[in-house]
Amino acid sequence: MRHVRLHSASSIACLLVACGGGGGPSGDFGNGLAIDTSALSFSAEAGIPPPPVVRTVHATISASDAATLEVGYTNGNEAVSWLQATIDAHQNPATVSFTVLSVVSPGTFTAHPSIGIFRADHTPIAVRALTVTYQVAPQMPGVSSNKVALTTQFNSTFTDHYALQVRGSSPWTATVDYVSGANWLKLFGSTTYPQSGPGGTWLDLSPVSSTAVGSYSATLHVAIGTQVFDVAVTLDVTP
Repeated sequence: MRHVRLHSASSIACLLVACGGGGGPSGDFGNGLAIDTSALSFSAEAGIPPPPVVRTVHATISASDAATLEVGYTNGNEAVSWLQATIDAHQNPATVSFTVLSVVSPGTFTAHPSIGIFRADHTPIAVRALTVTYQVAPQMPGVSSNKVALTTQFNSTFTDHYALQVRGSSPWTATVDYVSGANWLKLFGSTTYPQSGPGGTWLDLSPVSSTAVGSYSATLHVAIGTQVFDVAVTLDVTP
């Protein structure tokens, strides 16, 4: 079995790296290593950073000639970019921690990493395979904030900008109701409404710098499919 060894001076901090070989359909072989689970699962929403969930596997090493504990892929299983692992091998059982990164597309993703122990000459002693499932749900319609505060200096060439994310896959339409003042809110550089666009985009909001000095407010209505999300927008114009 060929393997790649990654470690730091203080601990074996391992990325998931490709390994070749394996002793059977699952990649399991050898004695002297036991893990407390062979399956892990994560869930998240597409395009949104997943919650900071850590799943752990405890690896008990009974082989007296084991020198390193490593994580990789055996038996032809491909490495995946959305799964990360770290190892704390300062005690026995050792702890292997797994986390996931954000995935844009919804769906069910599966990885088959392995945990292995190796002798000092890098020959393998035993390997145990895992199945990691990542369920990514479609992004729910919504906006990234329901409040936006803009500021600008009167007639300044440098105006405030705010990026408002439209979530979900449905097209959006934006309109505005001014509570005070008029025509001071620009969407993509234009004060003309309604405006519309595809789902999963960012709206660029900015003020009209020629607006008179004062404080203003408005409500931006973002319709996504059959739902409408209201965003309270304020503007402070200084001399």
